[in-house]
Amino acid sequence: MNTNIKLIHNLGNNVPKTFLGRHYIISNYPAFRLYYIFRNNIIIKRLYSNLNTPEIDEYFHGVISFHAFFAVYIKRIILFEGKKLPKIASIVRGIINGFLYKIE
Repeated sequence: MNTNIKLIHNLGNNVPKTFLGRHYIISNYPAFRLYYIFRNNIIIKRLYSNLNTPEIDEYFHGVISFHAFFAVYIKRIILFEGKKLPKIASIVRGIINGFLYKIE
């Protein structure tokens, strides 16, 4: 097995922004990417919520709850990003579809 192989990919289009003296890095993901981020987070949380391990806790944003994660994303979209409505709609659709996803 070759362990020297690396996958290089962009995580959004990171843009530094300042608001009221605070500095933020904005990911500027397209709407379809936000849909999958939120949908998959819900699905993974539903699949593995019964496991209480540090790895699972860390995956789910460490000490930040999903509600806080959602609020931070929405706040940053409203304050800093373009195409606000399609991005917020994609997040909401992703959350709904994550809960509707059949887990067997």
